[in-house]
Amino acid sequence: MNAIQARYLGRRTKRIEDPDLLVGKGKYIDDIKIPGMMHAYFVRSEYAHARICSVDTSLARKLPGVEAIYTLSDLMQVLRFDRLPLAFPPGKLSKIAMPKILASDEVLYVGEPIVLIIASDRYIAEDAAELVVVDYEELTAVVDPRKGLKSESCLASSRTKSNTFISMMVGFGDCDEEFGRADNILSEEFYQHRGVPNPMEPRGLVATVNPGKESLSIWASSQLTHELRNTICEMLNFLPETFGLLRVT
Repeated sequence: MNAIQARYLGRRTKRIEDPDLLVGKGKYIDDIKIPGMMHAYFVRSEYAHARICSVDTSLARKLPGVEAIYTLSDLMQVLRFDRLPLAFPPGKLSKIAMPKILASDEVLYVGEPIVLIIASDRYIAEDAAELVVVDYEELTAVVDPRKGLKSESCLASSRTKSNTFISMMVGFGDCDEEFGRADNILSEEFYQHRGVPNPMEPRGLVATVNPGKESLSIWASSQLTHELRNTICEMLNFLPETFGLLRVT
């Protein structure tokens, strides 16, 4: 056992965040105020599966207080990739399995973001979202994953040839031998609800550019700050040696 293991394993560890939280001094994303800070709001899909025929943002752009409106094509002028990486081992998932940053031609679930609105406050951004007109062609949605695996099922995405997301074998040792000599074998199906994280505040992020230091600081309600930092650097084409210029807290 090394020194770090000896210090923590089998010992009661005192939490360092409790004092601030217990006396109402906890700091959350909504507590961070930066001069001139803009607010972001997303126009999201109303359908579980639909083709996007057109997106009209002309009325929203005219609303006073709206700073900018972005679709995927706008963001791709500064981003390297149009999809967000998922926490899977490299090479295990195809590119089309990754979710798009903003949907551009097809939406695959209710709430999928399509348009990003930047405004002087959240209320103007929300009002602007109401003025964005998205023309959809509704498609059949796959709501049961088991039925979705059947050959006669419709596709959950038109970009794939199958509803099988990924196929892998999981086992230890010689499974065939062990099952072959077992006295009894039990086969059963288990149903698990979808796991959902429930943080004390909604997911959020605040970012500010520090021109004098040529750096970008980000505050995020995330458990994976290092992975978030690396992903942002990769998406924005920051060189590895400049990772230290991006601070995520």
